Amino acid sequence: MAKHWLTMHWPHLKNGTREHGDCGVWLQKGKEAAAEYLKPGDLVFVYETKTGKPRKDGEEYHHGRQGIVALARITHIDLKRGFGLSKELYTDGSQTTWKKVAHTCAIRKRRFCHHDDVCQSLGYSTNYFFRGFGIERSGLNKLTASEFKQISLHFKPLAAKGP
Repeated sequence: MAKHWLTMHWPHLKNGTREHGDCGVWLQKGKEAAAEYLKPGDLVFVYETKTGKPRKDGEEYHHGRQGIVALARITHIDLKRGFGLSKELYTDGSQTTWKKVAHTCAIRKRRFCHHDDVCQSLGYSTNYFFRGFGIERSGLNKLTASEFKQISLHFKPLAAKGP
């Protein structure tokens, strides 16, 4: 039986590169154990944060939507080697190497679940902003069937844009 997950993503960079913002499950290198129970066929909601950490190279992020932007199915997993690495240096002197541990195939895009609805579905205060969220503070967490259902109820199609 498929499990349900929630993963955090930063918004895309303004320069047009996707970096680690593409669909998939990206974790900080060293936190791969958080994805130990991911399996092909599992479903994962992708939550886009408001912003990413300020980068030393000066690249800026688009303004993130602060909510769930996609529902995807896990297609391939590789916790040891991963499917890509992205090293980032930040203005505070820290650095992170992001590792793509799972490929996904988007099932539902062009839908959205607002931050407040995500928080309420998970039993969190709407003041919670998912910093340090998930297993081992990885940005990835397993959802119960009830949490998945509650989020699904709020995951609505985006309004069509006019001409």
